[in-house]
Parts: sequence; structure tokens; C-alpha cells
Amino acid sequence: MFRRSAPFIFFTLALVPALPAADATMLNLVMPDAKVIMGADFDRLTNSPFGQHILSLMNLEGKEFESFVGMTGFDPRRDLREVLVASQSVEGNMGSDSVAIVRGTFDEAKLTALASVNGGAVSSYNGVKLLTGPPNPRHAGPTIGYLGGGYLIVGQDAPVKASIDRQRAAKPLDAALAARIQSSSGQYHAWLVTTASPSELAGRVRNPNMAGAMKGDLLQAIESISAGVRFGANVEVGGEANTRSDRDATALIDVMRFLVSMATSNAPPAFGKIAETLQLTSEGATVRFSASIPEADFEKLFQPRRRSTVAMR
Repeated sequence: MFRRSAPFIFFTLALVPALPAADATMLNLVMPDAKVIMGADFDRLTNSPFGQHILSLMNLEGKEFESFVGMTGFDPRRDLREVLVASQSVEGNMGSDSVAIVRGTFDEAKLTALASVNGGAVSSYNGVKLLTGPPNPRHAGPTIGYLGGGYLIVGQDAPVKASIDRQRAAKPLDAALAARIQSSSGQYHAWLVTTASPSELAGRVRNPNMAGAMKGDLLQAIESISAGVRFGANVEVGGEANTRSDRDATALIDVMRFLVSMATSNAPPAFGKIAETLQLTSEGATVRFSASIPEADFEKLFQPRRRSTVAMR
């Protein structure tokens, strides 16, 4: 059963992970009460030095990948343009209420055939073709809404249908949130915007000590975050955190500096280079941060660490 459904599941999961100014059509499909929105411009990502490095590490020339491309008609190296992921929650249900909105080039006939022969189903909702993957013991299969025009919606059945409803009667995002998204997506190749405190993530952290720390007063003081990464000869990271007060912003900078110094002592040298360039400033209740690192050094952060061996005497 798994082998028959694997190609369909692999295709769906490959679209979800992950994600410049965000595409307006995609933003109209986002739920207006989204707490987490993240996106990525794959055109610019894959053409960047780091994107080329990641592609070189992936086995994209093997028979399994060729078979996947043949069955789906989808090659992410050339066909994936942009991904936007949105969720209504941070804690507990993130995933079941999330949608991934994907812009690219898709072969409708091949995707429909693949869903049909691998135990899935083909149906329609408000004139939009739905491709549903086979269920597994834990939850229902994923649903893909084929909007046409180079757009797909991926997720569980209910949130996908809700996005289709918004296509017909869009409910605009809050103006301030929309402005933050446009700013982040315009500056960065991959970006994240939240309307929730990171303390809400505590319920998703298994380590009880870490979860307890995340519920601390300082993280609860953070009301929202915008952040992103831009790739080039240097990899640049930046963003801002909006807190409850000027005092909270000042305290957050002090804690961030302390945590970075602690992390640097046990981190790879490449991380130390990022820490050296870290800039932290505050303006009222807003903390802004930025850092950069040469792309070649950034690659080293993703290299597997060698295990040291101790000779037995």
C-alpha cells in the first residue's frame, strides 16, 4: 500500500515544507485569522549560490527521481515558482488547519491519473478539481485543489475548501499584516510573519525544560515577529520583533545577546561568524536584528559533523 501511495504523498509533502513580494492571488487565499504565514520565492532560491549547493546535495539524477517526474510531470527544479504556507494556529493543530498555496507549472492530466491509480479520489468543489490522496491509519489523505492558472492548494480537506471559497469571495487580510507580508517578501527570498507570540509554540516542544523557558515572561512579551533570509554572495538574515513596551524591547535585546554568546561557545565556527555581524537595535517597542555571513561559510552549517573517535588503550 505504501509503495503505491508513496509517489502521491511525496509530491504533496514536497510542496508543503518550506517557501519576492508575495503573489496577490496567493494572499487572497490565506485565511484572514492566520497566525503564521511563511513563503519562499523558489525562482530566486534555486538560482542563488546556496540553492545550487543544496540541489547538488540532492539525488535528483537517480532513477527514483526520474520516475517521480515521469509520473507527475513535475520537476521542482524548473516547475516550482513560489510557495506560501499559512496556519490559523501555532500550538496543537498546526498542520491540520494549514494550507500550502503553490505557484508553478503542473500537469493536470498526470496528477489526476496518479491520484486515481494510487487509492486516492478525484472530485470537485465549487468548480475546482480536488485530488485526494489515500488515507493512512492516523488521518485522512491530503487534498490538492487544482485552481488552474498555475496555482494549487495543498492541505486537509476542510481548509482547502475554505481557501477555494475565499477565491470567490476574498476576505482581505488586516492591512497592517498585509503590509508586513509585502515588506518581508519583498526583501527576502524566504520569510516568516507571525501574529502570535513565540510562547504559543511551547505546547509543541517536547523538552519540558525548553517548553517552560518558552513560557517565560520575556517571550510572552513578544507579540509578533517578521523575519527572512536573502541568499547571494553573502547570506543575510534580518527581521523584527514587536513587544508590549519599550522596556520589554530593551530586555529582549539583552537576553538575545546573552543567548548568542552562550550558543557561540559550543557552535561551529561558521555560527561564530554570524554572531560577529549581529546587529540589535530597538525603536520604541520594536526590536530589529540583522546578520550576514559569506555564502561559503553558510554552507558549512549544513555539513554533517564528523564524529570524533577515541582510541582504546
